[in-house]
Amino acid sequence: MINIIDSHIHFWAKGSAQTAWMDLEPYASDPQYNLLRHDFLSQDLDLILNKLGIAQAIIVEAIDDDIENIAMLAAADDNPRIAAIVGWLPLLDRQKLTEKLAHYAKFPKFRAIRHLINTEPDADWILNPIVIENLRLAAEIGLASDYIGLTHEHLKNLPKLASQLPGLTIILDHLNSPPIASGDLEQWSKNLAAAAACPNVYAKISGLDNAADWDNWKFEDLATPLEHEFDCFGSARLMYGSNWPVTNLSGGYEKYWSAINQWLDGHDAIDRTNILQTTAQKAYKLYNH
Repeated sequence: MINIIDSHIHFWAKGSAQTAWMDLEPYASDPQYNLLRHDFLSQDLDLILNKLGIAQAIIVEAIDDDIENIAMLAAADDNPRIAAIVGWLPLLDRQKLTEKLAHYAKFPKFRAIRHLINTEPDADWILNPIVIENLRLAAEIGLASDYIGLTHEHLKNLPKLASQLPGLTIILDHLNSPPIASGDLEQWSKNLAAAAACPNVYAKISGLDNAADWDNWKFEDLATPLEHEFDCFGSARLMYGSNWPVTNLSGGYEKYWSAINQWLDGHDAIDRTNILQTTAQKAYKLYNH
């Protein structure tokens, strides 16, 4: 039996620092984001995972602040089905980074880091030599790094980063949000193939519903990008992620889970096991945690 892992979920308490981003434009004036203006906590996720037979989850940071790490680790301590967290570290400050690495080394579920490069004004932020050297330090102690790109420039920068840090496992979130709604996938497809050519780059099958027409997407809209990423990465570097609760903006967890399973029905048992379990275990080094 597959020990299904959801590799991309978020927790937050409404009104906390974790939801402050929803008070900014364009989110503040968009009524659809009212779907996210609630508490989404460990016990809420358990209800969904129990219903769908999903065994474990990985929590990912939603704000670049140490307070997020504290909240995620507290949730992971209380809930054994949380296999790992993807936290945040100050990648522009070597001294603080070193201190934080020593601190979080005490927490075996702290398995990876992420910085919200999609919100940085400079699309090349991740290529700053200071950032690269600090990522190298994180890699040396066994941490992976999630990569939350959004634009073509972000995806073009991924192989540049990966080639400079061959010892760092880099996990592309949401396939860099392919422009599914517009249907203009040509440039994204080329950029994704270039990123996948780097053996240390992995990818999450997450957030594709948010890249489609939120209100009207159907499985067929996801089929082309799903097949392209499979051709690029193969199942050994692909993992499932729901992007809960953000998936609520575009139909909810069960709709996305159903679409991914419909796609997986066209693949063999090895591929299914890789995407739903083994790849996440390998990328986040879950075997000993």
